[in-house]
Amino acid sequence: FTSTYDGSTQQAVMQVPAAYQPGQAAPLLIALHDWEEDRLPPFNDFKTAADSAGWLLASPNMHGNVTPGPGHALASLASQHDILDTIQWVSQHYTVDPSRIYITGKGMGGQTALVTAAKHPGTFAAVASDRGFTSLVFWWDDGSADRRAKIEQEVGGNPDVAQWEYQRRSMLREFVDTFNYVTNYESIPLRLYAATEDTFVPLYHAVNLNTSILAAYPTAPVMLTTFPGDHATPVPGGPAGIIQWLGTHVLGAPPTQFNAVTDEN
Repeated sequence: FTSTYDGSTQQAVMQVPAAYQPGQAAPLLIALHDWEEDRLPPFNDFKTAADSAGWLLASPNMHGNVTPGPGHALASLASQHDILDTIQWVSQHYTVDPSRIYITGKGMGGQTALVTAAKHPGTFAAVASDRGFTSLVFWWDDGSADRRAKIEQEVGGNPDVAQWEYQRRSMLREFVDTFNYVTNYESIPLRLYAATEDTFVPLYHAVNLNTSILAAYPTAPVMLTTFPGDHATPVPGGPAGIIQWLGTHVLGAPPTQFNAVTDEN
């Protein structure tokens, strides 16, 4: 597909379920890749469960504003367009149920899913973030020199130099009680997964976001699931469990009013 952000040609992989009937609306799952991965790992993770559920599945490569490859996009505007462009392409070629479009991702994919869904609250029926980092400042701070250098290449420097880029790519700012895109999660169903021994994306990323959303909206539909393991440990229930949870939600009528924060005009 052609990126509506910069006109570049980008790649995605998709699967049509065996039970798909042309003209009959089907749910669509967007599955996003982790740091230093491409479209194939999340696609391979979810293809069996998506086919069994009768869902369309698509996994785009996410490219950065500066880094052209998919490994270090970090919720760039370019990567957000990759997601929206993939949805548009699939919707033009297949019958997608617009009330049942879902998004999930792991690590960097979780970060990007969270930010993209926050900025487009009328697009996704539910979000599942699997160990997504919620503060790019903290993830930079916890990282090795190599990881810091790769982050800085994409965002234009360290957190002191490129404050705005770090902020716009994070669900949270530096502190748990300083909201950013949290404002947008009043009514978006969200499930956060976190592994207790994960050193790549520590547990506190999900805990801080869960705490912040509930502090702003005590009845918000957010769910935190923690489990023993590290960044490679499968989530409880695996991909089928994620699909099962997502599928319990359908995009409803727009609210009469809502609060929203965005980084674009």
